[in-house]
Amino acid sequence: MDPSVSWLAAPAVARGVRPVGPEGGSEVPAVRELVASLLSAAFPTVTIPAGTSPLAVTVAPNGNVYVGNNNSNNVTVISSTTNTVLATVPVGSNPAMIVVASNGNVYVTNQSSSNVTVIDSTSNTVLTTVATGAGPFALAVAPNGSVYVANSTSNTVTLIDSATKTVLATVPVGAVPDAVAVAANGNVYVANRNDNTVTVIDSATNTVLATVPAGSVPRVFAVASNGSVYVGNSNSNNVTVISGATNTVLATVPAGALPFSVAAAQNSNVYVTNANSHDVTEVSPLTVTTSPTSPVCGQTVTFNISGGPNGTAAVNFGDGSPTVTVALGATGSGQTTHTYTTGTFTETVNGNPTPVTVTTNPTTLTLSVTPVGVLAYVQRCVRLNVQSK
Repeated sequence: MDPSVSWLAAPAVARGVRPVGPEGGSEVPAVRELVASLLSAAFPTVTIPAGTSPLAVTVAPNGNVYVGNNNSNNVTVISSTTNTVLATVPVGSNPAMIVVASNGNVYVTNQSSSNVTVIDSTSNTVLTTVATGAGPFALAVAPNGSVYVANSTSNTVTLIDSATKTVLATVPVGAVPDAVAVAANGNVYVANRNDNTVTVIDSATNTVLATVPAGSVPRVFAVASNGSVYVGNSNSNNVTVISGATNTVLATVPAGALPFSVAAAQNSNVYVTNANSHDVTEVSPLTVTTSPTSPVCGQTVTFNISGGPNGTAAVNFGDGSPTVTVALGATGSGQTTHTYTTGTFTETVNGNPTPVTVTTNPTTLTLSVTPVGVLAYVQRCVRLNVQSK
């Protein structure tokens, strides 16, 4: 992504903090005064000096924090133990994004110099500079340790071997690749902002498996624990859900205005921040069906859960009874039962609601004598014709 052209439109200034923008633009950090009421002794803060326009930040396994300074062309290394600056490492022109490979080496994309700086996280020195395509921006590390760099100007992905720090392949993708994500199965997903597609690359062969249609201006990714890939489309205000198994579109889910970031929780719930509508959309992969669909009071209701994570789901029946934990199999499916009295209830699975309406049992009973406790229960479930003696 060219820093002089294609940054996301910045939302309005709020609380005196102006978003960061491209080099030479007016949207540089302008933190005037943080609201004092937001601070407390329970949450102390430390201000640590960095370079000019610090944008990206990541943490290495050894605890070192790496901050890319977009306008001073260097990386500030901070000790997370002492909150002091350990080193300032020179990199290429306009460092944009940073990742840490499985061997601990730090990779920094330099947009304007079209290369990647590799930093040793032990010595905080530059190991090498790797040439990429034009305008490298986003990058991600595959399970096999390879680093995938999206080149937003040349419309390619550069594959770097993290062991040898050399280029293994250059893969053509769509127009203006802006984001990269890697699924657990090793597939690499590249969002192509200007042609509204997602390119899927096989990390074993470094060949294109599929080109999947997305919404307008796909820019952000999240991979859920069930393998589904969620793509935030910033101009069409929706999320494209892609099957990680078939690389086909499962659904298009409406979101708020300007989906800006996407994250997946361990239970497979996905959260989308909407920058212009000032809210968050939660997307659930879960499907819950009830059997019978129209239960009567006192009848056992079976809840069939599918599409969840391989693990467990928290089920709240919505009637004041205790929450239960339901085991989900490898396919994310499970089952539980519950018995309700008459009424309308909202059962939730991992916080996702399913309405349940339970009607009065149509059976009519004629009672002459009944204990008070039993009568109270029966009155909640059946029509009564009570005859007193």
